[in-house]
Amino acid sequence: MANQIRGKYHTVKVTPTSYAGSAADGKIVFAPTEIPNACYPGGTSILKTIRVFDKDDHGADLELLFFETKPTVEALGATAVKFTAAGGNNTDALVQAANPLGVEVIDVDGTNTVALDHTDNQTYIQGSVDLFVSSNPSQSAVDDGTGVPGSIYVMGISTTTKTYTASSYTLEFIFETY
Repeated sequence: MANQIRGKYHTVKVTPTSYAGSAADGKIVFAPTEIPNACYPGGTSILKTIRVFDKDDHGADLELLFFETKPTVEALGATAVKFTAAGGNNTDALVQAANPLGVEVIDVDGTNTVALDHTDNQTYIQGSVDLFVSSNPSQSAVDDGTGVPGSIYVMGISTTTKTYTASSYTLEFIFETY
């Protein structure tokens, strides 16, 4: 795949497949989803802004976890144990292989988040994120499909009980590339 980065700033939009059903606080809303072209292969970018298009009008905070390679996690709707034997990575080596990059909570009432309430959906814009991300997966991660040079992965965890549909969210990320 050709890298599509042009210029200092670029935007990547993804629509993860969300859990279709009611999920309580701490449950996985969407599994690790590839963010292609987050940076140059082997390079570093800074995640500057996150836009969350909440198509189900949840009006609730959303926890986003970022990884260099696609981690093994529990099933959609299950408790996000985050790297334990319940289905996620359960060894230090697997955690290190996934290379966690950071966590951002989209705080819908926070001072760093602009909330736009539309008729049937909401948009949240969280600026000043400044999360350094890199993508230099090992050859074994590339070979087994858990790593793509230039890509990172994001997963979503609920912060309150809500009912989701498969297309609950579209996420847009603005990166500054070096």
